[in-house]
Amino acid sequence: MMRRAWLLAALAFIGVTIVMLYPMDSGGGPSMWPHFDKVVHCGAWFGLAVTLWPIVGRARLATASPARPNERGAAGTRWWRAVALVVALGLWGIAIELLQGLVPPRTPDAFDALADLIGAIVGTLAMVAYDARTCRLHPVRTTLPHVPSNEETPP
Repeated sequence: MMRRAWLLAALAFIGVTIVMLYPMDSGGGPSMWPHFDKVVHCGAWFGLAVTLWPIVGRARLATASPARPNERGAAGTRWWRAVALVVALGLWGIAIELLQGLVPPRTPDAFDALADLIGAIVGTLAMVAYDARTCRLHPVRTTLPHVPSNEETPP
């Protein structure tokens, strides 16, 4: 399952990077509406956040023990991971915009980077909410069932 998540995330990451850096004419051809590229940027980073969340947000902590899988608390750890994912995707959006300045017909745009950040925030929040709902519906059992000892069983 985790291998599939890594593969999907890598394909999404590479695909978005290629599309965002592909040398296309920014002024040619009609778009559906003005600033349609902002919607594309927002949707692409939403998709990146959704595909990266199973790797970043659901990975077990290295310090967690089998007896206490969430020693620091699942909610607190989940939010820190969400913030880290949004920051990383936001920085990647800024890097893509700076790299677009090196591709001849493309031009960097700060509003594209802002659209990237908004897409990353919305995608990450959607996955955090999905995980919270899934955990409520299917809670993880952290205690062992009661097994009667020899003294409790009748002869």
